[in-house]
Amino acid sequence: MSDWIGTGTAITDPTYAAELPVSLAELKAQLRILESDEDSYLSDLIDRATETAERFINNAIAKNQYTYIVENPSETSTIFIPYFPIISIVSIVVTYEDGTESSDMKADAVLLNTNPAQLRPEFTFSTTLDAEYLTITYTAGVGTSAAKHLKQAILLLASEWYENRESTSGKTQDMSWGVKNLLNMSCEYNV
Repeated sequence: MSDWIGTGTAITDPTYAAELPVSLAELKAQLRILESDEDSYLSDLIDRATETAERFINNAIAKNQYTYIVENPSETSTIFIPYFPIISIVSIVVTYEDGTESSDMKADAVLLNTNPAQLRPEFTFSTTLDAEYLTITYTAGVGTSAAKHLKQAILLLASEWYENRESTSGKTQDMSWGVKNLLNMSCEYNV
């Protein structure tokens, strides 16, 4: 997805079925739509509204699996992992300069689920100094258990985009005050 604090990049796993905080049925009820001919478009709006909300609050809302690659990890560094809150660490793999890998390191790491999440590699990393990179696979987000104000913000944003899908003024419109207000609640209280 995007670069983060530190020296790595986090990307979503395309094979993982993300759990979104708002369902198609909830958006259709919000818009009072009974037909199914726009279901694909409405689902895309939910995806985009969720991504927009995540960028605004700088946290994961949709429950998703990420792979975070840290280049040149050091023995003493704390690794800041994007997309709080972390649900679980799936795997940690160290890849050395000679191409060999050491896996199943997750049991020896300490995860601090702060914002941003911190991973402290407290396993024996005596040979980490010659590690080329560290690959961390993890699950993050809140999915359907998202706070009501987050769900409402996503519903409002998707609804606004549905109702105003064609720009007549030639300029893009910012996020509405109501959506920003709801999302700011999460910025203050960390989801």
